[in-house]
Amino acid sequence: MTLLEEIKEANRSFLAGSPLQLAEGDRFVVLTCIDPRLTGFLEPALGLSRHRALVVRTAGNQVSDSCNDGLRSIAAAVYVKGGKEILVVGHSDCAMSRFSATDVIESFRKAGVPRSAFGDGDLRAWFAAFHDVKANVIRSVEYLRKCGMFPANFKIHGLMLDSQNGKLEVVRDGDSIKTESVVSDQLVATPSPARTPGPVSSSVQAGALAPEPPPLPAPATKGAATTAGGRPGALKIMANPASMMDAARSHKEREKSLRHNGRT
Repeated sequence: MTLLEEIKEANRSFLAGSPLQLAEGDRFVVLTCIDPRLTGFLEPALGLSRHRALVVRTAGNQVSDSCNDGLRSIAAAVYVKGGKEILVVGHSDCAMSRFSATDVIESFRKAGVPRSAFGDGDLRAWFAAFHDVKANVIRSVEYLRKCGMFPANFKIHGLMLDSQNGKLEVVRDGDSIKTESVVSDQLVATPSPARTPGPVSSSVQAGALAPEPPPLPAPATKGAATTAGGRPGALKIMANPASMMDAARSHKEREKSLRHNGRT
């Protein structure tokens, strides 16, 4: 039974009124929200046992380039504490999906903190607010899968928990996601598609490869025969009698010239 199957079974037992804890096994990481309604509720709803679950909590159970405060803790949970899988657990009615910049600014003022303390940018971006709780879980899962800190075959799941009744929904099943091949940033040459031989066009565009002409019968040639590619070697085309006589005559004249040069 996979970890995800164990958790789904524990959740069914919880909903039936008989909470179960997961059996002993490998440790795993849970990234969830800071919402206080989850405290003491998340654990029995998922069957989390004391010595297996490494729980990391961030506002909105988020992790991204602009909101990576939980990434260091997740990495520590995996590489220091030995977590073998990651579960991103969002929940219904998350306050970060109902974020109001006006309300937050009012909270600043009541606390005596100026708006400028949070910079000049958009407060929604600063707090990493979102609208869709499920889409937010999926974004966090995809970020963790692609950030490069975890192996390509590392299982990362996305779950949604109903804050009222504790019912669990799987929105990303890490067991069923096939690992993708890692593609190098370097350009990889791919073979050109096969071309049908034909006559060479008289107007070939600049830079384009002309199609290979069909092989033609080779005419009789003078001199030594050549192999394919023009290199001396085994006979491929036999010279005709006339060409053989010419070659012999040329050879004799060459020897005569060499002897004459040797005497001088």
